[in-house]
Amino acid sequence: MILPLTRAYANNTQYDVVVKCNDTLNIKFSWNNERYVVGGVSKPVALIGVYSKITSTKDTIKDIYNSISYLNFPAVDTIDFREHSYKGFKILNLDSEFYQNDEQFWRQYNLPWLESLTQNKTTIYVLSSINTDQLKYQFIKISENTAVVFKYSDLTYQLMRTGFGKEIEYMEDKVRKGVYRWDETHGAFLPVN
Repeated sequence: MILPLTRAYANNTQYDVVVKCNDTLNIKFSWNNERYVVGGVSKPVALIGVYSKITSTKDTIKDIYNSISYLNFPAVDTIDFREHSYKGFKILNLDSEFYQNDEQFWRQYNLPWLESLTQNKTTIYVLSSINTDQLKYQFIKISENTAVVFKYSDLTYQLMRTGFGKEIEYMEDKVRKGVYRWDETHGAFLPVN
């Protein structure tokens, strides 16, 4: 089965650790919210998605924020952020003091974290919609009566990606190279053996 049940032990008692991505657990994910995402203590799975963003229609997307809150996932320091897992899950969760700007955070933390995940052939679940441009690209809304205006780089004249957009671009490149495959049903990037 693609989603093995995780077993955790405390005081010689066995517990199942399961995150169900739907409203039942007061977690509302923005995409594919009827699936189960099951962590693995011996082989943790990673979660990627939008941390917190308000769309042009005033919807608030907080997939990673909600996961961190639900799992009570601790923030880690910069020394072990690549290898840290908790309850069978890997989430990039650093204290806000490590964030200076989008590009610095991507280069210094997010990209090395993804590189570590893919080198270790970690299964990576996507909690936010990979098909929603407002989640993948930076935008501004000039007024209530105007459409969204996407931001373009002054240097490259390309659309400016959000952190989530960069994560998806990175993983789609791994799919093109044959290192990972996209599993639409489970909303996950799976390593190719």
